[in-house]
Amino acid sequence: MRPSPAYGGVRDARPRMLGLHPTATQETAMELERLHAALEGARDAINVRRVYGEPIERDGVLVIPAASVRGGGGGGGGGGTGESGEVGEGQGFGFGMEARPAGAFVIDNGDVRWEPAVDRPREIVTYSVAGAIALFALRALLRPRRKRR
Repeated sequence: MRPSPAYGGVRDARPRMLGLHPTATQETAMELERLHAALEGARDAINVRRVYGEPIERDGVLVIPAASVRGGGGGGGGGGTGESGEVGEGQGFGFGMEARPAGAFVIDNGDVRWEPAVDRPREIVTYSVAGAIALFALRALLRPRRKRR
C-alpha cells in the first residue's frame, strides 16, 4: 500500500495494477477481481472435455461422442453524478454457454467414421420456415400484376 492524496491516506495499489484510474474505488477493484475469477471459470468451462465425451467401447467398437460448444460473455461498468449531486457507480458481467450433441466418431476394425447427431425437431422447424418463405416468394412472382391507371 502507498499514500494517496485522493483518499487522504493509504490505499491499495490493486486498482492501478488492474488498469484503473488511480482514483478508482476499492469496491471497483474488488468487482474487477470477481470478474477476473468469473472469466477464469468460464475459460475452464469451455475445454476439450466439454467437446469430446468419454470413449465408450462395446464389442470391439470404440465410440467417442462429440458436442458443439459455444460460449460468450461480457461486462461493463460506469459511474457518474446525478442531477441532485449524488455520486454512483456500478458494474456487471455475465457469461453463457451452450452445448449441443454434434455426433460421434466410431472406430471399428481400424476404420474411423463420423456419425452426425440428428436433431429432428430443429430440422422440421428449419424446413417448415424455408418452405413457407419459398411459397410466399413463388406467390409474389406468379401473381398477375395490376395496371395502375
